[in-house]
Amino acid sequence: MSGEVEELFAQAAEMYRKSALAQRRERRLDLTRAARDALGRDDRVSEAETMILIDGEARSVSQR
Repeated sequence: MSGEVEELFAQAAEMYRKSALAQRRERRLDLTRAARDALGRDDRVSEAETMILIDGEARSVSQR
């Protein structure tokens, strides 16, 4: 029985970890979209041109 309980705890921990990763990924995507929208950038902007938010203003990485 304790083996089953340990397995259930391991599964729950893995689900939580995956959920947290997905939430961080979604937050990064939301920030990127907001920055692109603020600058009027197209969604097709390459990863090298990804925008970031600095003090609430969208700026390119090169403008930091």
